[in-house]
Amino acid sequence: MVLLVVHNRDVSPSSKGRISADSGHRLVMGTFARVVAVAADTQTAEKSIEAAFEQLTIVDKLMSDYKADSEISKVNRDAFWNPVVVSESTFGVLQRSIELSELSDGAFDITIGPLVDLWRKAADANTVPTDDQLTKTRAKVGYEKLILDSDERSVRFAVDGMRLDLGGIAKGYVLSCCHFSLNVYSCHFPRLKLPVFLSHLFA
Repeated sequence: MVLLVVHNRDVSPSSKGRISADSGHRLVMGTFARVVAVAADTQTAEKSIEAAFEQLTIVDKLMSDYKADSEISKVNRDAFWNPVVVSESTFGVLQRSIELSELSDGAFDITIGPLVDLWRKAADANTVPTDDQLTKTRAKVGYEKLILDSDERSVRFAVDGMRLDLGGIAKGYVLSCCHFSLNVYSCHFPRLKLPVFLSHLFA
């Protein structure tokens, strides 16, 4: 796991005429997030922090697979049976994910969910999956099995049992949302941190 630090401008909290505010660590998206903002006054710094956490909360509700009512959870439940219409934000992340899968020859793949589940169960049982289990599970994985309809902004699965896991991109995406949100307040942020995986590649 890597600590990702986002920089807007190289401004020290001690710079003349600047006030810093620190959110402390808050639990969101299944991890802890912390925002330190530097602004011309305390009110602006504090507002910018809350705006950043608002973005974190929005993306959490859309893309966290551990929340039963999130869009991604609905996709995972229903997308083999029927097209699932999702928000522009979620659809954009899914499109970008496929692009990254193509660029990496499948090394990055958000359809990895079934394999993640298999290995977690094996770890809980202090064992490893059998060759037969791996073969059957791999048949449910592959970005080419994820069908996106841009006109309808809908998602389909080509194979039953598929499951999306956005852990490798959602946090990178939300950091870009926070970046934009803080810029709205013309606020510098020397520290905006989330523990993230190296595969967070959202440009």
